[in-house]
Amino acid sequence: MTVDVTSAATTVMPTEAQASLAPTREMTDDATSSLKASSKETTAPPLPSLEELGFIDADVVRVLKECEAEWHVTTRLDTKVVFLRGALVAKAQEVCEDQDEVERWAKGRLKVTRRAAVNYGRVHRELRDHEQRFIDAGVGATVMYEMTGAGAEKVEALLRHYEEGGSMTVQEVKAFVKQTDAEIASDEEQAEFSGADGIREMVKAKLKVTVPDIMQRLQSIMANCLVALDEHHRGVQVRKGELVDKIEHEARIVRGKLENLAFTVASNPHGEIWRLHTERPSHESAWGNLVNLLRQLGGRDGWKKPLGPWLIDDVIPAIEWGLGSKLAEATRAEDAKRLEAIREAKEAGKAKAKAERTESVKLQKRSGKAKTKIAAPAIKTHLPGAEPSAEQPKAKAKAKAKAKSDPISMEVANAPKPKGVKRPTFLDGLAKIVESAEQAGLKL
Repeated sequence: MTVDVTSAATTVMPTEAQASLAPTREMTDDATSSLKASSKETTAPPLPSLEELGFIDADVVRVLKECEAEWHVTTRLDTKVVFLRGALVAKAQEVCEDQDEVERWAKGRLKVTRRAAVNYGRVHRELRDHEQRFIDAGVGATVMYEMTGAGAEKVEALLRHYEEGGSMTVQEVKAFVKQTDAEIASDEEQAEFSGADGIREMVKAKLKVTVPDIMQRLQSIMANCLVALDEHHRGVQVRKGELVDKIEHEARIVRGKLENLAFTVASNPHGEIWRLHTERPSHESAWGNLVNLLRQLGGRDGWKKPLGPWLIDDVIPAIEWGLGSKLAEATRAEDAKRLEAIREAKEAGKAKAKAERTESVKLQKRSGKAKTKIAAPAIKTHLPGAEPSAEQPKAKAKAKAKAKSDPISMEVANAPKPKGVKRPTFLDGLAKIVESAEQAGLKL
């Protein structure tokens, strides 16, 4: 049996003025009391100790102190905090002897009423199987308090209603919970209604299935576009082929379902009247722009270039508008988590590589294999391009022997060297020999 939330909601639909005050009714007794207490924080008396409240057992005191530390992590009463506090109340119930001790601890140390502590515990016990769905849908605290007495089918129906973008006031939830099974008709019974009522019920059933599917596919398109833009932000051209494979078919399905669900069909005003066409809104309107964009995404030849700026300026803003602020922000939040995971993986890789290098250096030092300095290149003793031959050493030896047998050469070589004067080289001595020979009229 499928539970219809909208029928209960419409019976007690508030006026616009009442709807604008709906968030105010979401405030709980303990949230209001905590706000009042914060304004008098400077004059508030100190909290009684656990011993003063009658808690003497060391294990009980330890557990309750741990619960208190987690309790005061945040003062914002959102859906996640409600489940957290419910888990803490359940943890305290495990170590306390009875409910009176739990309430005495909650009132004395946490400054929450008995009713608030009971509500937290009931949310934890009865709704924790759907905790993440309640958090993602952003269901208010007081709505969850009322749903703790509902059956599984009604909890599922309310969650679907919120996941499709709807919401309910506390009065609407109370009326919905009080509905009996006899007052709730199944989808099969509703489909058998005749006339306009039957059409409305069939449309209602179609909305329940089609709207969430459209939203999910739009989120998928947006998420894939954000992933593809990673390359654009790195200065690299977006790879069209990979993105086309992921979103082209999705865009066609979304466009078809949206036109089938929201737009009317009429006869062709230009030509054969038996040809039907969908009356779409103008491109200047937001919905018309989205439909036109889905048509472009559904045909790869219609994609604009360069791809990156088109995705940023046209595609993503239109899809965000179609999703609405809540789902669009959720999609961007998921993309931010993806980017953070990539960044953390890179940082971890760098840290691992650095640690491995450090460990390698330590091992080398332990084994006595320190890094050696790079030797300086040897100085060439021959002219560039002239490779030494096997005859050169023999020629040098002959020249040296000849110099030793020449007295003039020996005199030059053995002459005293004044300080600071460069010592003559072999070539200098040979030049002196040639000069002396020429002066003596000898031919060499």
